[in-house]
Amino acid sequence: RENWQYGKWVMLAGILSWMTWQGYNVLTGSILNLADAGGLKAVQNLVNPVTQLLTAFGLVFMPSIARRHAEYGDRVMVRDLWLYSIFLTTITVIYWLLLVIFQEPLFDWLYGGQYAEYRHALPFLALLPIIIALTTSWAIGLRVLRQTRLLFWLDSIGGLLTISVGVVLVYQYGFTGVIAGSLLSSFSRLPVLIVLWYRATHARASKPQNKQA
Repeated sequence: RENWQYGKWVMLAGILSWMTWQGYNVLTGSILNLADAGGLKAVQNLVNPVTQLLTAFGLVFMPSIARRHAEYGDRVMVRDLWLYSIFLTTITVIYWLLLVIFQEPLFDWLYGGQYAEYRHALPFLALLPIIIALTTSWAIGLRVLRQTRLLFWLDSIGGLLTISVGVVLVYQYGFTGVIAGSLLSSFSRLPVLIVLWYRATHARASKPQNKQA
């Protein structure tokens, strides 16, 4: 029963997370046209490598942080989460800079002059991995603390914005609305995560901690 309670919220959070990060592909193809859908995919092809790298790092990092938390307690876990967050953010900022600097030759090399009119979206959509980097370590922390219900609320914000405000933005402003909506849905996670992390850890602050590393 405990595993079901844990996994239920993880599953629901995964669905809502998909709406946050991939929902605009559906909206673009449904509301706009195939050319815009292709342009969005062309931009995402340049952003996805670092996103996939973040996912791989998360799979490696979570067992380690769970083990260290079990051995040393909350304080060491928070220190590890800060270090991991800084590490991921540094990688994504460097990647963003490289994409901004080399966006023109990259588009010419990969697409042979196609999708040039969508190149302006790259500096904006390439900010999304930075948001993932800023939030993913603390989301892992919530899992380690078995606060998966809070993960559901974290991902529900972005998902709900996608299917509400995001739809309006895409209808009203076309591809520019796709960019604005993507940024809104993803950036909304930051303040929500701060509140949820405080809620998850505040009640634990007075509890005695295990030995320190």
